Amino acid sequence: MEYEIGQLIRWPIAYAIYEASPTGVERGLDPEYNYGIVLEISERDSCMALVHCYSKSEYVWHFVHLYDDRAEILNNTMGGRADG
Repeated sequence: MEYEIGQLIRWPIAYAIYEASPTGVERGLDPEYNYGIVLEISERDSCMALVHCYSKSEYVWHFVHLYDDRAEILNNTMGGRADG
């Protein structure tokens, strides 16, 4: 998955429900997400991005590890403009 400046992404920050398997492995269900727009991608580590995050209560900047934080692209960009 190729991340680019200008993309709208989301990543899970918490889960409303957790379930455990018979072997004791937990997994989260019904994730809650943060949403943001990718403003910069690190030249040293292309998995790190500076994201302008927005929610009902805050407008802040976050550093997001795009793979460890399981970020999902919600729109694609082409030459800095949204597709379609």
